[in-house]
Amino acid sequence: MLACAFGRKPERHHTTIENRKDPHMTPVTALLGLMAGAWSVRSICIKTQSTPKKVIKSIVAAGFFLGLGGLGAEEDKFVPVMILLAVGAVIQLIANKRDKSAAEKNNKI
Repeated sequence: MLACAFGRKPERHHTTIENRKDPHMTPVTALLGLMAGAWSVRSICIKTQSTPKKVIKSIVAAGFFLGLGGLGAEEDKFVPVMILLAVGAVIQLIANKRDKSAAEKNNKI
C-alpha cells in the first residue's frame, strides 16, 4: 500500500511454474548419471575382451553418463537428458544380456 502512495508498483512474489526451479532435480540427475556410469563401466570390465578395448569403452561410457548427469543440472535440458540416460541404460542392458546369452551358449558346447 505504501509503495502505491509513492507512485511505485508493489513487487509481486508469485511463483509460477515457468520461473520456479526445482533444486532437488540436480542431485537426482547427477546421481543417476553416476550410477549408470559405474554400472556401465563395471559391465564392460567384467567381459572377456582385450584391455585397450575395455579402457576405450569404459572411458566413452563414463563420459556419456557422467556428462549427461552434469548436463541435467540445467533445467531446460532435464527431459532430453533423462531420455538419453534411459536410452543409454537400455543399450547397456541389451549388451549385457547379449553377452550373457553368448557365454551360456559357449558353456553348453
